[in-house]
Amino acid sequence: MKNQNELQLEKMLEALSCLGLSTSLMDTAEKYLLEGDKELLSLFPKKDLSELKQEEQQAGIQAFSGLLKKNRLEEAHLLFDIVFQIGGSTCVHVFPMQEIRYNIKESEFIKNIEAYQAVTLYAEGFAYNTYMLDKRMIEVILDLAGNRMEVLSEALDKWQSRNINGKLLIYSAYFTLVKEKEPEREEKKGLLNGLAGVFRKKETGYEQNPEIGKYIKNFENSIMESLDNLLPVNEAEKGKIREYIEADKDGKRSMGEEAARLFQKHPMDEYLLELLAGSINIHYKLSYRFQSFLKLCALGNMEDTLDAIYEFIKKGDGDYWKGRLKDDLMLAPVPYIIWCGGKGLKAALHYEIIQDYESYGKAVEQASLSVQADLLEAIRASYPIQYKTLADNTAAVLQKKIVESILPDGNAAAAVKRFLLENEPVEILYPYVKEIQNQRSYYNRSGKVMENYRKAKKHDSFYKRCMTYLSFQEGAYFFFQNFVADKEEGYRLKEIAELFQTWEELGLAYGYQLNTAEIIYDGIYTDKKKITFLEHLVSIFAKYLDQKEEEVLKAFETAGATGRFIGINTLGANAGRYKDNLFKAFSDTSKLVSERLVEIVAAHEEWEPEVLEKLKSKKSTEREVSLLVLMRWKKDYKSVLEGVLETEKSKKLQDMIKNLLNIEENTGAGGQATAEEYVRELHKGGRKKGLQWAYETPFTAVHTEGGEEVSQEYMQAILLSYYSMAVPGINREVLLLTEPLNKKKLALYMNELFDKWMEAGAEAKKKWVLYASAIHGGSEIVYKLQTGINQWPQNARGAIAAEAVKALALNDTPSALLLVDSISRKFKFKQIKAAAMEALNFAAKELGLTTEELADKIVPDLGFNEEMQRIFDYGERRFFVYITPALDIEIVDENDKKLKNLPSPGKKDDEGKAQAALEEFKLLKKQMKAAVANQKLRLDLALSVERKWETAAWKSLFVKNPIMHQFAIGLIWGCYQEDKLLHTFRYMEDGSFNTEDEEEFFLPQEEYFLPEKGKIGLVHPIELTKESIEKWEEQLKDYEVVQPVEQLARKVFPLTEEEKGKKSLERFGGLILNPMSLSGKLLGIGWYRGSVQDAGGYYTFYREDASLSLGVELHFSGSYVGYETEDVTVYEARFYKAGTVKRGSYEYDEVTEDKGIDLDKVPARYFSEIVYQLEKATASSKEKDENWRQKL
Repeated sequence: MKNQNELQLEKMLEALSCLGLSTSLMDTAEKYLLEGDKELLSLFPKKDLSELKQEEQQAGIQAFSGLLKKNRLEEAHLLFDIVFQIGGSTCVHVFPMQEIRYNIKESEFIKNIEAYQAVTLYAEGFAYNTYMLDKRMIEVILDLAGNRMEVLSEALDKWQSRNINGKLLIYSAYFTLVKEKEPEREEKKGLLNGLAGVFRKKETGYEQNPEIGKYIKNFENSIMESLDNLLPVNEAEKGKIREYIEADKDGKRSMGEEAARLFQKHPMDEYLLELLAGSINIHYKLSYRFQSFLKLCALGNMEDTLDAIYEFIKKGDGDYWKGRLKDDLMLAPVPYIIWCGGKGLKAALHYEIIQDYESYGKAVEQASLSVQADLLEAIRASYPIQYKTLADNTAAVLQKKIVESILPDGNAAAAVKRFLLENEPVEILYPYVKEIQNQRSYYNRSGKVMENYRKAKKHDSFYKRCMTYLSFQEGAYFFFQNFVADKEEGYRLKEIAELFQTWEELGLAYGYQLNTAEIIYDGIYTDKKKITFLEHLVSIFAKYLDQKEEEVLKAFETAGATGRFIGINTLGANAGRYKDNLFKAFSDTSKLVSERLVEIVAAHEEWEPEVLEKLKSKKSTEREVSLLVLMRWKKDYKSVLEGVLETEKSKKLQDMIKNLLNIEENTGAGGQATAEEYVRELHKGGRKKGLQWAYETPFTAVHTEGGEEVSQEYMQAILLSYYSMAVPGINREVLLLTEPLNKKKLALYMNELFDKWMEAGAEAKKKWVLYASAIHGGSEIVYKLQTGINQWPQNARGAIAAEAVKALALNDTPSALLLVDSISRKFKFKQIKAAAMEALNFAAKELGLTTEELADKIVPDLGFNEEMQRIFDYGERRFFVYITPALDIEIVDENDKKLKNLPSPGKKDDEGKAQAALEEFKLLKKQMKAAVANQKLRLDLALSVERKWETAAWKSLFVKNPIMHQFAIGLIWGCYQEDKLLHTFRYMEDGSFNTEDEEEFFLPQEEYFLPEKGKIGLVHPIELTKESIEKWEEQLKDYEVVQPVEQLARKVFPLTEEEKGKKSLERFGGLILNPMSLSGKLLGIGWYRGSVQDAGGYYTFYREDASLSLGVELHFSGSYVGYETEDVTVYEARFYKAGTVKRGSYEYDEVTEDKGIDLDKVPARYFSEIVYQLEKATASSKEKDENWRQKL
């Protein structure tokens, strides 16, 4: 195997080969990578790496990425030397820029390349990222350059790319240093004017300083070159623009010329405008050409030009915007003031209101709603007189704008205007409620304005009327944003109290108040905050009840589900007074309401007579609520409920009553008459309409065991019994109908039902089909369900697959539960695996067993007797099939001749018997394969988690079951007492027991062990001495026994001295491997992905073993679900108590220091097994990051 250095060299050379280097240059590259001789770099030719194919560029990116992740910085720098020498600034196309984007200044790699290279890399790498174009880019460039002009000069002079966007940013950084390094002049010209006076030649407009002049001229040329991409102009038009810019030698040339009109005529490229205007920003005084260019840009699009400049200066530098920029760029004052208002530039606004009060007033009038509010708010504290004057002067205009922004369309508009502006009563709006409800108020459009209006005018009449009108709008998003969103307490209690007070003052009907309360309640996400808000609402509406009880009760009754829920809680706060109203609500069909109602009524057992009376109601919802209350009281209502059951027509309520009475099935009077009555009962109410889809094509006829064909209505009744179940599952009553039927015919019918359901799209709302077909579909349905369970999750139908697993567990064939057990142990999708475990847990609970004990009982014998023999009868011939110790199938005929397979039926054979036997044999081979694979998994897990059996249970499983018998003879067993190994033994093929010294061993009787303490289990090699292992291995070799599960040869991993007392297992820390490999192996041996977080990222794997109450969590560098492509680094593993860490999407819980378990407190066998699993999972790793701890 090649060492790490050799492997890494190969990867680097492979990446360089994609640059199109000749053989001799590849030899030079290899020599440089090994020796680092700088003189070799001059041999490499220049090349534009942006012209490489995408896959060629990607090879370089992956090579650098691997080196950086593994912290192999020396090799990364050597590779970079070659790549930069060849590509210069274009090397960004083969470098993983995104990996250094957020920590470029702290990157050890960046710190150890030349400063001008770091500047070049950053500028070219991120210049095209629109979201990063701001002053911070300039600051990063300056930091990388160490604020040294010579570094920036070197970066500019050695720029290699044809694209100049990154270069423009370096120019901007350079001019920033020019400004900062020049001392302020004594003349009162301002800093930049002072600079201009020093550097400019009056006749040409260029600077006298040769170097600065050179860069300014280059920058000017770059701007001119960019005109083609900035504006869609032809050569002649571009010449006009160039002529205008070059001729403007004092920055005051008229804006009415043709060049200016071209900027007004054509739209500018948004990105390039942001880059150019942003790069020039405050440096425009260094060149009148810069200034002229900005003037033209501002004329074409003032807002975008100013936005670009704004992003490239210090946001707190309010002085910059105070007049000078407006004058230099010849900006119109009113739109400029409006723009400053939108940006919240108070210093500029304070300057403008003093310098140009008239324009400020016009700006207030012309601004949009939100900016108008900002313009007023900006001067409210510092200039109260001007503020009051403008606020009073514009109040009517502001109110009119607010009204226009929230005014509905159609006939309601006139009424809304009269209500808001002419003080008409709220009742004027009632005829238009539905029309108004179709409008939606957006907080971003009117909310901020209303908030500022409230600050200015307090709760004046107009504000209150707006709040009242907005309560009518469907959704009332305004109230959600204004009183709920982004508030620490979940809602603003004081403001909401004022809101309800306003509505009460204006006489808003309680129904409309309740409607808005619903919206605010539904907008709160956390349960705790919902509860607090609900308590507040209850107090408000309780007061309303005291004032206008009848109107409030009516509002509760006619409200939506949430409003009725608020009403029930309000009535429940004074339950004695509103007892009648609460009982009236028994008919409410909302689950939200009925659940709360049950809680309220159940707290008053003195209302028992009224609750029992409701059992006689004609409304099923009222009877259901009554039953739910009785369930909570847990009293003996047997006589009452038995009487109710006799008359109850609802199948759902019948099941509820039987649950209360602990009745498992309706035995009835027996006979055909009872079946006929049941059929009639199920067909009541036209229920069979729900089955219409299944009868669009005919079913195969079903017969009784006596051969009589049953009617369609009879078969429909069987389906309706499942269709009517509130919770799908076993329906014992339907046995009355299915018991007389031919089981094969019934199974065929149910398979056809399943097929029709699949053809119709397998709708989730018809999931009862899964249960009906699984319960009665025989062995044929098992394969169909298995196929669906495998395919559905891959098509985003995990929920229906989970239901199918639960249904499959109810099938009465041995293979069904065996399949469910297999799914619970090993399945790709966690949801399905959990459903299988849930189904097994339910079945085990019903039988009073643990899931493992249930799994023992469902191990199939596949028709073999205790001699491991099964006979297949062809009539004239018989064939004997045996299970071998190797868990294979062996076939012999009546003459003891071994056969490879069962022969085809012959002429002398009984055709029916022979064909049936052959089909059974084919099925046996499939079942045998599945059974052996499943039991290998179970026994491997038993070995890992120390599963033990009582003697009788062990004999029943491993001696009597023919399949498990063959497993048992290949394994080494131990007798344990109080988890201490006393003896080891082997079960022999002849039924005897043997020790490691080949002496006969007598299996202790149960009384040999102390009660509940003595058991039999698989021995783990960590419990054995080297001598014992060797003896057992020799014995198995002598008997030619191959262990069916890796046991004696299993690797063991004892705890090291260094690990004692620690809580983190770090043996695999730093290993680098493909995430698909890591994920595939761990998921395949019972681990799960940790909580999936933002963007689908996950950073842990875990497993929990309930039998030991232990879990383990593996941390790694992280990957993304569905995008597991880039190599990952393994970190540490931590043991913990199972069930103490929350798991799920966007759960950020993990094994912390207090939850972790010391490694020396983990059972030695379990510790060894986890290390063994992690070793297998990381076996493909060929590299290691020795500095992995720094990334935690």
